[in-house]
Amino acid sequence: MVLDGINDAIAIKKANVSVSLNGATSVATDLAQVVLMNGGLSGISYLFDISNNLTKRTQQSLLICTTYGVTTFLAGAIFNFGLIFPLTVGTGNYLIGLAHAALPLISERKMDKTSLPPPS
Repeated sequence: MVLDGINDAIAIKKANVSVSLNGATSVATDLAQVVLMNGGLSGISYLFDISNNLTKRTQQSLLICTTYGVTTFLAGAIFNFGLIFPLTVGTGNYLIGLAHAALPLISERKMDKTSLPPPS
């Protein structure tokens, strides 16, 4: 829900994601989850890109965690590795998950801020 006025306050509460514009009424900017600071709607496509990347990264993380969990369980059950193997693989899984979660932050720092939509 994109909003800019007092009459949108009820819709803000019912929306999954609410977006307001810089310069809108204080009710709209206070209740919105995202405020586009450039004053135009050109930043909405950037929000969709962030959302799609988050969804893709979450699915990848789930796949990574599931793969390591199944691998650890099967290797422990079949080869009877004992306790040290699951702990080692679990630590590796934790580190891989941490690195995977940090990749968007690293790429965001490298991103040139001029690639953001210009103010309209």
